[in-house]
Amino acid sequence: MAATRPKSKKRSGPSFIQLPHYVLQSKAWRNLTGWETKWLIDLLAQYKGSNNGDLSMPWSYLSNRGWASKDTANRARAGLLEAGWIVITRKGWKKIPTLYGVLMSVTTRLSRKHRQQFHSDSGSKDVTPVKIPQYGYLYYRE
Repeated sequence: MAATRPKSKKRSGPSFIQLPHYVLQSKAWRNLTGWETKWLIDLLAQYKGSNNGDLSMPWSYLSNRGWASKDTANRARAGLLEAGWIVITRKGWKKIPTLYGVLMSVTTRLSRKHRQQFHSDSGSKDVTPVKIPQYGYLYYRE
């Protein structure tokens, strides 16, 4: 009788994020402020390999990560959105947090349910689907 083997091998050890050299050497990365870099890394700290698009940054999480100013966090978030490093996949309201996706090759793709970016310019809860590039930061506008 043949020996049975496990169906899948799970990775053991601590989780980590990758920041490849081509990302770190890109002009888009060099143009990030220190606060934008910290915000992005704090967001990536939640990434587990298949949850891109389901990442949230509520103030309770940010304050536990050492953020002292909501204004600084909001400016960092706005800079990352403008530069194409992150997208909003679900706009938050009341006690529902806004969800984000990271547009780096390290995160490969947005999770299956977040293949389109959702945003609302009117400030309402209505969202409009918009196609997004997979590697948004590569399309950084100077």
